[in-house]
Amino acid sequence: THAPPPSPPLLTGLIGLAHSLHWRGDILSIYFVVGLVMIFFRNASDKVLIIASLLLILNLPIRIRDGYRVFYPTPPPTAQQQKQNEQKNKSYWDTVKKGNYRELLMANVPAIVDKFDFQFDSGRIYITLGYFLLGLLAGRRKWFAKWEEHRLFFKKWLKISGFATLGIIAVAVPLGIFFGSGEPKPWFNLLMSALYDVHCMLLTIFYIVGMTLLLQKKSWQGALQNFSVIGKMALTSYLSQTLIGII
Repeated sequence: THAPPPSPPLLTGLIGLAHSLHWRGDILSIYFVVGLVMIFFRNASDKVLIIASLLLILNLPIRIRDGYRVFYPTPPPTAQQQKQNEQKNKSYWDTVKKGNYRELLMANVPAIVDKFDFQFDSGRIYITLGYFLLGLLAGRRKWFAKWEEHRLFFKKWLKISGFATLGIIAVAVPLGIFFGSGEPKPWFNLLMSALYDVHCMLLTIFYIVGMTLLLQKKSWQGALQNFSVIGKMALTSYLSQTLIGII
Protein backbone atom coordinates (compact mmCIF):
# COMPACT_ATOMS: atom_id res chain seq x y z
CA THR A 1 0.00 0.00 0.00
CA HIS A 2 1.02 3.56 -0.57
CA ALA A 3 0.70 6.40 1.93
CA PRO A 4 -2.00 8.90 0.97
CA PRO A 5 -0.79 12.25 -0.35
CA PRO A 6 -0.69 15.17 2.11
CA SER A 7 -3.98 16.96 2.51
CA PRO A 8 -4.11 20.59 1.27
CA PRO A 9 -4.06 22.06 4.83
CA LEU A 10 -1.04 19.96 5.80
CA LEU A 11 0.72 20.84 2.56
CA THR A 12 0.01 24.51 3.22
CA GLY A 13 1.52 24.15 6.69
CA LEU A 14 4.67 22.50 5.37
CA ILE A 15 5.13 25.11 2.64
CA GLY A 16 4.47 27.84 5.19
CA LEU A 17 7.06 26.42 7.60
CA ALA A 18 9.68 26.22 4.87
CA HIS A 19 8.80 29.70 3.66
CA SER A 20 9.00 31.13 7.21
CA LEU A 21 12.62 29.99 7.38
CA HIS A 22 13.34 32.15 4.34
CA TRP A 23 11.08 35.11 5.08
CA ARG A 24 9.76 35.83 8.55
CA GLY A 25 6.69 37.63 7.22
CA ASP A 26 5.20 34.43 5.76
CA ILE A 27 1.38 34.24 5.94
CA LEU A 28 0.87 30.61 4.88
CA SER A 29 1.73 29.32 8.35
CA ILE A 30 -0.98 31.64 9.72
CA TYR A 31 -3.46 30.30 7.17
CA PHE A 32 -2.59 26.77 8.25
CA VAL A 33 -3.52 27.48 11.88
CA VAL A 34 -6.68 29.35 10.88
CA GLY A 35 -7.59 26.49 8.54
CA LEU A 36 -7.44 24.03 11.43
CA VAL A 37 -9.83 26.20 13.45
CA MET A 38 -12.16 26.32 10.45
CA ILE A 39 -12.80 22.60 10.88
CA PHE A 40 -14.89 23.33 13.97
CA PHE A 41 -17.16 25.63 11.93
CA ARG A 42 -17.84 23.28 9.03
CA ASN A 43 -21.29 22.33 10.35
CA ALA A 44 -22.14 25.70 11.91
CA SER A 45 -25.36 27.39 10.83
CA ASP A 46 -25.34 30.43 8.58
CA LYS A 47 -26.41 32.57 11.53
CA VAL A 48 -23.43 31.42 13.60
CA LEU A 49 -21.07 32.10 10.69
CA ILE A 50 -22.44 35.62 10.22
CA ILE A 51 -22.18 36.52 13.90
CA ALA A 52 -18.76 34.90 14.41
CA SER A 53 -17.25 36.41 11.25
CA LEU A 54 -18.56 39.89 12.08
CA LEU A 55 -17.23 39.85 15.65
CA LEU A 56 -13.85 38.51 14.55
CA ILE A 57 -13.45 40.89 11.60
CA LEU A 58 -14.19 43.79 13.95
CA ASN A 59 -11.37 42.44 16.15
CA LEU A 60 -13.59 42.09 19.23
CA PRO A 61 -11.03 40.14 21.34
CA ILE A 62 -8.49 42.97 21.01
CA ARG A 63 -11.10 45.70 21.49
CA ILE A 64 -12.10 44.05 24.78
CA ARG A 65 -8.45 43.87 25.83
CA ASP A 66 -7.84 47.51 24.89
CA GLY A 67 -10.95 48.53 26.80
CA TYR A 68 -9.55 46.77 29.86
CA ARG A 69 -6.25 48.58 29.43
CA VAL A 70 -8.02 51.95 29.51
CA PHE A 71 -8.67 51.33 33.20
CA TYR A 72 -5.64 49.11 33.90
CA PRO A 73 -2.87 50.33 31.56
CA THR A 74 0.22 48.23 31.01
CA PRO A 75 3.59 49.91 31.65
CA PRO A 76 5.45 51.06 28.52
CA PRO A 77 8.67 49.28 27.54
CA THR A 78 11.73 50.38 29.46
CA ALA A 79 14.69 52.08 27.82
CA GLN A 80 16.66 48.86 28.18
CA GLN A 81 13.95 46.84 26.42
CA GLN A 82 13.79 49.37 23.59
CA LYS A 83 17.57 49.20 23.21
CA GLN A 84 17.48 45.41 23.12
CA ASN A 85 14.82 45.49 20.37
CA GLU A 86 16.89 47.95 18.35
CA GLN A 87 19.97 45.75 18.67
CA LYS A 88 17.93 42.69 17.70
CA ASN A 89 16.60 44.41 14.58
CA LYS A 90 20.06 45.67 13.62
CA SER A 91 21.53 42.21 14.05
CA TYR A 92 18.91 40.68 11.76
CA TRP A 93 19.37 43.42 9.17
CA ASP A 94 23.11 42.73 9.14
CA THR A 95 22.37 39.02 8.63
CA VAL A 96 20.10 39.79 5.69
CA LYS A 97 22.73 42.00 4.06
CA LYS A 98 25.92 40.11 4.83
CA GLY A 99 25.03 36.67 6.22
CA ASN A 100 25.15 33.40 4.35
CA TYR A 101 22.21 31.13 3.58
CA ARG A 102 22.49 29.07 6.77
CA GLU A 103 22.72 32.18 8.95
CA LEU A 104 19.55 33.55 7.34
CA LEU A 105 17.64 30.33 8.06
CA MET A 106 18.81 30.21 11.68
CA ALA A 107 17.91 33.87 12.23
CA ASN A 108 14.36 33.23 11.04
CA VAL A 109 13.68 30.28 13.34
CA PRO A 110 12.90 32.32 16.51
CA ALA A 111 10.97 34.80 14.38
CA ILE A 112 8.24 32.19 13.86
CA VAL A 113 7.24 32.57 17.52
CA ASP A 114 7.55 36.37 17.29
CA LYS A 115 5.23 36.37 14.29
CA PHE A 116 2.50 34.48 16.11
CA ASP A 117 2.92 36.74 19.14
CA PHE A 118 2.33 39.72 16.86
CA GLN A 119 -0.67 38.05 15.20
CA PHE A 120 -2.42 37.47 18.52
CA ASP A 121 -1.32 40.77 20.08
CA SER A 122 -2.60 42.81 17.12
CA GLY A 123 -5.65 40.62 16.51
CA ARG A 124 -4.81 40.03 12.87
CA ILE A 125 -5.22 36.28 13.26
CA TYR A 126 -8.79 36.82 14.54
CA ILE A 127 -9.57 39.11 11.60
CA THR A 128 -8.19 36.52 9.16
CA LEU A 129 -10.38 33.82 10.71
CA GLY A 130 -13.37 36.15 10.40
CA TYR A 131 -12.80 36.63 6.68
CA PHE A 132 -12.31 32.89 6.20
CA LEU A 133 -15.69 32.28 7.86
CA LEU A 134 -17.26 34.92 5.64
CA GLY A 135 -15.78 33.12 2.65
CA LEU A 136 -17.26 29.85 3.91
CA LEU A 137 -20.67 31.53 4.08
CA ALA A 138 -20.26 33.00 0.58
CA GLY A 139 -19.42 29.58 -0.83
CA ARG A 140 -22.28 27.90 0.99
CA ARG A 141 -24.81 30.45 -0.30
CA LYS A 142 -23.18 30.48 -3.76
CA TRP A 143 -23.00 34.27 -3.88
CA PHE A 144 -20.49 34.17 -6.73
CA ALA A 145 -21.43 30.88 -8.40
CA LYS A 146 -25.04 32.02 -8.88
CA TRP A 147 -24.30 35.62 -9.68
CA GLU A 148 -27.57 36.51 -11.37
CA GLU A 149 -29.59 35.53 -8.29
CA HIS A 150 -27.53 37.85 -6.09
CA ARG A 151 -27.08 40.85 -8.39
CA LEU A 152 -29.25 43.12 -6.23
CA PHE A 153 -27.48 41.86 -3.12
CA PHE A 154 -24.11 42.98 -4.52
CA LYS A 155 -25.45 46.36 -5.64
CA LYS A 156 -26.98 46.93 -2.20
CA TRP A 157 -23.73 46.22 -0.41
CA LEU A 158 -21.74 48.34 -2.84
CA LYS A 159 -23.80 51.34 -1.77
CA ILE A 160 -23.78 50.45 1.93
CA SER A 161 -20.04 49.82 2.12
CA GLY A 162 -19.13 52.81 -0.06
CA PHE A 163 -21.19 55.43 1.78
CA ALA A 164 -20.37 53.96 5.20
CA THR A 165 -16.65 54.12 4.41
CA LEU A 166 -16.94 57.79 3.49
CA GLY A 167 -18.99 58.37 6.64
CA ILE A 168 -16.29 56.90 8.86
CA ILE A 169 -13.67 59.09 7.20
CA ALA A 170 -15.89 62.13 7.76
CA VAL A 171 -16.05 61.26 11.47
CA ALA A 172 -12.44 60.17 11.99
CA VAL A 173 -10.74 63.16 10.37
CA PRO A 174 -12.31 65.81 12.65
CA LEU A 175 -11.68 63.60 15.68
CA GLY A 176 -8.03 63.34 14.70
CA ILE A 177 -7.77 67.11 14.25
CA PHE A 178 -9.33 68.00 17.59
CA PHE A 179 -8.08 65.18 19.82
CA GLY A 180 -5.10 63.63 18.01
CA SER A 181 -2.44 66.20 18.87
CA GLY A 182 -0.10 65.72 21.80
CA GLU A 183 -0.25 62.59 23.93
CA PRO A 184 -3.34 60.64 22.74
CA LYS A 185 -5.87 59.77 25.41
CA PRO A 186 -6.61 56.04 25.97
CA TRP A 187 -10.27 56.50 25.00
CA PHE A 188 -9.19 58.22 21.78
CA ASN A 189 -6.89 55.33 20.81
CA LEU A 190 -9.65 52.82 21.56
CA LEU A 191 -12.22 54.73 19.51
CA MET A 192 -9.93 55.30 16.53
CA SER A 193 -8.82 51.64 16.54
CA ALA A 194 -12.46 50.52 16.48
CA LEU A 195 -13.27 52.93 13.65
CA TYR A 196 -10.24 51.68 11.75
CA ASP A 197 -11.37 48.05 12.01
CA VAL A 198 -14.88 48.93 10.80
CA HIS A 199 -13.40 51.00 7.98
CA CYS A 200 -11.15 48.13 6.85
CA MET A 201 -14.10 45.72 6.85
CA LEU A 202 -16.32 48.03 4.81
CA LEU A 203 -13.55 48.88 2.36
CA THR A 204 -12.81 45.18 1.84
CA ILE A 205 -16.47 44.52 1.10
CA PHE A 206 -16.52 47.52 -1.27
CA TYR A 207 -13.54 46.17 -3.23
CA ILE A 208 -14.98 42.65 -3.49
CA VAL A 209 -18.50 43.58 -4.55
CA GLY A 210 -17.24 46.43 -6.75
CA MET A 211 -14.84 44.17 -8.64
CA THR A 212 -17.53 41.51 -8.96
CA LEU A 213 -19.93 44.04 -10.49
CA LEU A 214 -17.29 45.33 -12.90
CA LEU A 215 -16.54 41.78 -14.06
CA GLN A 216 -20.12 41.49 -15.27
CA LYS A 217 -19.69 44.47 -17.63
CA LYS A 218 -18.41 43.58 -21.09
CA SER A 219 -16.49 46.86 -21.29
CA TRP A 220 -14.43 45.83 -18.24
CA GLN A 221 -14.13 42.09 -18.77
CA GLY A 222 -11.27 42.25 -21.24
CA ALA A 223 -9.02 44.29 -18.95
CA LEU A 224 -9.91 42.57 -15.68
CA GLN A 225 -9.66 39.03 -17.03
CA ASN A 226 -5.93 39.58 -17.51
CA PHE A 227 -5.55 39.72 -13.75
CA SER A 228 -7.05 36.24 -13.44
CA VAL A 229 -3.69 34.78 -14.44
CA ILE A 230 -2.12 36.11 -11.24
CA GLY A 231 -5.15 34.87 -9.29
CA LYS A 232 -4.66 31.35 -10.63
CA MET A 233 -0.96 31.46 -9.72
CA ALA A 234 -1.29 33.19 -6.34
CA LEU A 235 0.94 30.73 -4.46
CA THR A 236 3.60 30.73 -7.19
CA SER A 237 3.60 34.53 -7.32
CA TYR A 238 3.78 34.80 -3.53
CA LEU A 239 6.72 32.43 -3.12
CA SER A 240 8.54 33.84 -6.14
CA GLN A 241 8.75 37.24 -4.45
CA THR A 242 10.75 35.67 -1.62
CA LEU A 243 12.98 33.76 -4.04
CA ILE A 244 13.75 36.91 -6.04
CA GLY A 245 14.24 38.93 -2.86
CA ILE A 246 16.73 36.48 -1.37
CA ILE A 247 18.74 36.30 -4.58
